[in-house]
Amino acid sequence: MNNKYTDCVEQVSRILFEAISKREENLGQKISQIDTDLLSLLRTIGLRVMSMLLAMVVNQVTAKGIRPVAEKLGITPGSLSLGVTRALVDFGSEESFAQASKRFQEHYGFWVQVSKMRREVVKMVVMSERISRKQFPATSVYLRASLDLKTQNNCKTSLVKIQTAN
Repeated sequence: MNNKYTDCVEQVSRILFEAISKREENLGQKISQIDTDLLSLLRTIGLRVMSMLLAMVVNQVTAKGIRPVAEKLGITPGSLSLGVTRALVDFGSEESFAQASKRFQEHYGFWVQVSKMRREVVKMVVMSERISRKQFPATSVYLRASLDLKTQNNCKTSLVKIQTAN
């Protein structure tokens, strides 16, 4: 997808460069922090573009029938995009779910409940285990699982052995 928008990236980059270079005072003193500010700005732009795209697509499909958003687009309350799911599982499999939720907010700018983080990781573990059983029926699969003990954010990481059928 990125190759299709090289000209747009160049145009938006030029607009942002000109705006930042004109509007920011003492840019030389702020240059070590400008990447953090720029990430926040780009996140805001991404959310705005996504909102506009969703509104456009929803308007297109709602003109065609009853409940088309769920039926045609597969968008239901509480559903997540593939990218968000991937990020939740990546963060949630590396550390406690509470810590992963905080890290997700730092990286993506919005909060995900610890219970949602846990559910997505567990769903992926179960799916991975099923795939492993089909592809490697005579072996054992080891999965690293973060267990949130719900005691003052104390968490334990343990190695879980899932014995597959012979």
